[in-house]
Amino acid sequence: NGQGVHDRVRRDWRHLDFFQHEAWLHADVPRVDCGACGKTTTVEVPWARPGSGFTLLFEAFALSLCQSMPVAHAAALLRVNSKQLWRRIEHYVDKARAQEEMTDVTVVGIDELSIRRGHEYVTLVHDLEAKRLLFMTEGRKHGTVTEFKADLLAHGGDPNEIKHVCMDMSAAYTKGVT
Repeated sequence: NGQGVHDRVRRDWRHLDFFQHEAWLHADVPRVDCGACGKTTTVEVPWARPGSGFTLLFEAFALSLCQSMPVAHAAALLRVNSKQLWRRIEHYVDKARAQEEMTDVTVVGIDELSIRRGHEYVTLVHDLEAKRLLFMTEGRKHGTVTEFKADLLAHGGDPNEIKHVCMDMSAAYTKGVT
């Protein structure tokens, strides 16, 4: 692209373990000068997401572990901080949610789930026809239904197309749906 190499910067990525030993990739990654904007940028590498610190294979393995066990256990098994895994989970969930379409949603189920002792709840909204989770948020107030409406609209859905709602008959959900 006619971009000259400005310099190289040392980068390190955690990779899948080699038997019981941690494996790391180390590379001197070029930084190039952009002729159009004048900025210096680091070249992306094919084995990792920018800024990740893990290879794509390590991330994929870590996320598959997190599907079948608590994140803290997966982190201990991989010898990483659980916050690092949570950041990857959030990245990929956000990426998947951005691609989510809710154009054909007509029948929903709304209910709460206790997540901790002391009356801490999350509200779940499911597409009962497609059998998929559409939305989840903290709390169980009428505002949680309003939040779902905004999310439905943001993903191409139309609240006026919802013909049936199966829900807990709490006053908050009734008010929200009304």
